[in-house]
Amino acid sequence: MSSTNASATRTLELSRATPLTDLQLPARPFNSLRRRGITTVGQLIAWSAEDLLFEVQGLGTGGIDEIKAALERQNLSLATTTNGSTYGIYAKSTARHVKNHNVWQQPTNI
Repeated sequence: MSSTNASATRTLELSRATPLTDLQLPARPFNSLRRRGITTVGQLIAWSAEDLLFEVQGLGTGGIDEIKAALERQNLSLATTTNGSTYGIYAKSTARHVKNHNVWQQPTNI
């Protein structure tokens, strides 16, 4: 590994260990993330926007947009999703919600 790659990797790791306060988020999204236990940038970038929206109480689409903008200023982004499959850390709980929702939508024979 060259010293340039090692330096880039080290910088990335340091940015992931950065406290959430360094993103200078507005109070509402910051407090919502903190209540959920997300306290570092590294923890935050492990989540997808969809996971945050459905799993973090008090966080709406406006808060998600503010988080994305703050991460873009740091040249970072949230985790991605593809075809409804989440790659965040809470994929199983979201999948369970989708399964239950689909069952709830099915018509009943009365």
